[in-house]
Amino acid sequence: LLTLCLHQGHPLTMQVALSKYPVAAVRFMREHRVGGNLLTFFDWGEFGLWELPDCAPSIDGRLDTCYSRAIIDAHFAFYNGHPIQAGAMDIDMADVALLPARLNGQYTLQERKWTLVYRDPLAVIYVRQPSHYPNLLSLRLPVEEGANAVSGRVPFPDLPSLRVVRTLPR
Repeated sequence: LLTLCLHQGHPLTMQVALSKYPVAAVRFMREHRVGGNLLTFFDWGEFGLWELPDCAPSIDGRLDTCYSRAIIDAHFAFYNGHPIQAGAMDIDMADVALLPARLNGQYTLQERKWTLVYRDPLAVIYVRQPSHYPNLLSLRLPVEEGANAVSGRVPFPDLPSLRVVRTLPR
């Protein structure tokens, strides 16, 4: 029991470290109805699958099961700010990008005129066409969150997925 409760604010719950996963950024996306095809960081793909069920991630941990070697290589080239092999990945097929704040790939998005709409010490959110998101129009962009956005832990999942429905046999 002591092991289960160690380092947890809420004993007997699964928790996510705010310094490791983009919880605050995902909350921003939900609150402002920012969604669509999601260009995401590999490590955050499954988190995005669960927390943003209406956003199709560009990659996640299923790797070779679902993605070709060319797509995997293109993502890692993008993350590092390197040119992407023609035909391997079209960044502009995505609507939204959820990336680590210190990832070189965001410079590629800036060159393509994507708009930075959110930033905290861990994550950034870019959108390709801000006019498609009416809830962003009244905000002064980018919305910036401080260290509180990445401090502590929260129960996971913070909201039940709308896709998970459990029925018991009668």
